[in-house]
Amino acid sequence: YSGRGTFTNLYISEGLKKGIPTIYITTQHTPNEVKDQLRNIIPKIDAYEEKGLIKFIDIYSRSMGITEELPNTIYIEKSTELDAIQNALERYQLEFKDKYPYHKIVFFSVSTLLTYSEPLSIFRFFQVQEEHGQYQGNDHNYNRDDSCRALLHNCNSITQALCPASP
Repeated sequence: YSGRGTFTNLYISEGLKKGIPTIYITTQHTPNEVKDQLRNIIPKIDAYEEKGLIKFIDIYSRSMGITEELPNTIYIEKSTELDAIQNALERYQLEFKDKYPYHKIVFFSVSTLLTYSEPLSIFRFFQVQEEHGQYQGNDHNYNRDDSCRALLHNCNSITQALCPASP
């Protein structure tokens, strides 16, 4: 147990209490399960959602055959649909842009993407997110399992091989 779920929940709750919105990208739980976990720290999480301060991008439910439709949630059919994830992020970021000076993005957990997608695609996806974040005032929290260290190391090795440092 690494405590990454606890850290993530505290990260979100501290922001919400200050009126800082969060985009939560979930690959391992439904939005209702995430809210149940958050309820341990923020008993009135539903009130924050009703105010539009927490939005979900759900990459989990459809892959599990769950068809419910929840407000403040964009559903992605497959974890390999990086363009759809990007488009959903941009949609929510545009909603937040004029109302808030910045927002938080939680991606729990990156491990799922690394499992089902090509590592360089994931690297490029997060590189774009980081660049967008610098201009939009985002605060990111990307969680991954320790089991993904080898995949990240391989991605780094591939990147170094393709883009060697100048002598």
